[in-house]
Amino acid sequence: MDWFTGESSMEKKSALRNAVAVMLADGKIELNEIKTLGVICARLGLDSEVLKDVMDNPEAIEFVVPQDDHEKACQMVDIVFMMMSDADIDEKELDLCRTVAMRFGYHSSIVGKLVLGIVEAIKSGKDRSHTVSTAKQALQ
Repeated sequence: MDWFTGESSMEKKSALRNAVAVMLADGKIELNEIKTLGVICARLGLDSEVLKDVMDNPEAIEFVVPQDDHEKACQMVDIVFMMMSDADIDEKELDLCRTVAMRFGYHSSIVGKLVLGIVEAIKSGKDRSHTVSTAKQALQ
């Protein structure tokens, strides 16, 4: 099931913007990060033109909080995966992941557990659906 079925274009662009922001947080762009953006775009149903627009002008995209918990978890998995895609977890990227989580409405006391749970799930080779489930469990 596509977790963005029926979601607005602004919500999709906001999700992409969050991933782009994490990619740019450490000041460098790696090939694996570009590939990860491609995967995120494909899942969101956004084309390369939208990606170019978001990358050229990310501040023009409004931050939109997902409306349900499953969607929030999916977006958190995306941005943590982006943070890890260059095999170098930069403190600025980690801080941005935490900030996005708090802007999604998660209390600061659980944000570390949430991000760590996603990191561990990805490192252990869990597929996306299991990683999303792990994220949701971290929120309970």
